[in-house]
Amino acid sequence: MKILKICVGTCCHLLGSYELVDKLNEMDAQRLYDVKIELTTCINSCQSKSAQPPYAEFNGKIIENANIDKILNCITAT
Repeated sequence: MKILKICVGTCCHLLGSYELVDKLNEMDAQRLYDVKIELTTCINSCQSKSAQPPYAEFNGKIIENANIDKILNCITAT
């Protein structure tokens, strides 16, 4: 099973991570059949000065400035 973590910490939340979660929950289950979605309060990526939240992590790969298209591209690329 593939793991998709969505950061829902304060900064990521304010910049749209919950909208990502909503969109993923509305998607066709067949498209995400082997993906487990986990919510986390921090992915430890916002420490750098060049941080671009919201963040997601898919199978260990950090997705900066995460949006639904970037997430789906990562999922379909595997």
